[in-house]
Amino acid sequence: MFDINSKIVCINDSFPLQVLATYDEIPKQGNVFTVRDIIPATDYARAETCAVLLHQVRNTPNENGVENGFACHRFRELT
Repeated sequence: MFDINSKIVCINDSFPLQVLATYDEIPKQGNVFTVRDIIPATDYARAETCAVLLHQVRNTPNENGVENGFACHRFRELT
């Protein structure tokens, strides 16, 4: 798992069309990001998981007033 301020790299930027239509910005594969926050999330199978918010990517809050994050499995920590 990542920590806040960890440097991570995107390893999967193949997002569903729903994400592409909903988010203002998405991370691109191969780019390095810094973790801004780690938040609880629910995946598309309705399983509880976690997501990251990134310093370099900001999105408009959703209908609940919360910014949607990105699934942790789409990233790996820089070594």
